[in-house]
Amino acid sequence: METFLFYFTNLGLPALVILTLAKAKYKSRAGIISAALLMSALLLFLYLWGQYSLVISHYFRYFLLVLITLTLWKAFKKWKLTESSLPNSFFSYLKFSLSAIVGILFSVLSFYAIQGQSYDTNAVELKFPLKSGNYYISSGGNSSVINNHFRNYPNSQQFALDINKINAVGYVSSTLMSSSSETHFIFGEDVYCPCSGTVMESQNDVPDNMQTSMQVDHEFGKGNFIALNCDNNIITLMHLQEGSVLAQRGQNVVFGQPLGKIGNSGFSMEPHLHIQAAKYQNDSTLVGIPIQFEGQELVRNDLVKAN
Repeated sequence: METFLFYFTNLGLPALVILTLAKAKYKSRAGIISAALLMSALLLFLYLWGQYSLVISHYFRYFLLVLITLTLWKAFKKWKLTESSLPNSFFSYLKFSLSAIVGILFSVLSFYAIQGQSYDTNAVELKFPLKSGNYYISSGGNSSVINNHFRNYPNSQQFALDINKINAVGYVSSTLMSSSSETHFIFGEDVYCPCSGTVMESQNDVPDNMQTSMQVDHEFGKGNFIALNCDNNIITLMHLQEGSVLAQRGQNVVFGQPLGKIGNSGFSMEPHLHIQAAKYQNDSTLVGIPIQFEGQELVRNDLVKAN
């Protein structure tokens, strides 16, 4: 059911907008405004929130901008042909009201998604931990709308990033809708040390999920991982491949040193790299801080070309 809802939200809702644009007949200018607001706000939200590299192609999201343009063009065209300003029946009023309410809801969600594109907290500078390819940020940012790890209370994952690899057409796997780890381009990729420091903790014996499953005990939620202390910044890389972790607790590591391979262990629905940064507070709690690579702070749907 979760997979169905994910695909329906990313693809089914744009399809409904296309159908509405083709079939809808507006009887009042108020109806035109509410319908245009609903469809445009919905499409903008999907453009900002949608994870199209995990569905069909990263570049599909730009088609949503085309649909927004068509929505506004049709509204402008119909505006001149419609004489009535207000709905003229109870059903029309109801339709206008529901469209307006849902349109405002998606407008608010889009606002928070846009707000989450920038950070108001100083970031730690790291080296991008992957090489040779195009990488996609599937989760990240300063808002819970675009970052699955974000919380409004202190937590060490608040600004975490999830990183996937995409091919030339912007998809993460060699097979559409694949649930197999091996078909994902990132699976088995080498992970390199993003900073010089000391290994605080590591795990190396959590079995990989071979399909889109997270059937794992809570204590192994990180999967195979490495936690580093780099100038008192705690950097953690999670969901590594079983048996691939190359650094042990207490070991000193340097920029660019191989640390392991991308896996699908722990609470992970598909192969990817989870990376987070945090600092200890006065009360000894870890609080997340943003990450930047070569001065760039990444958020959901950003792309990185690594050499």
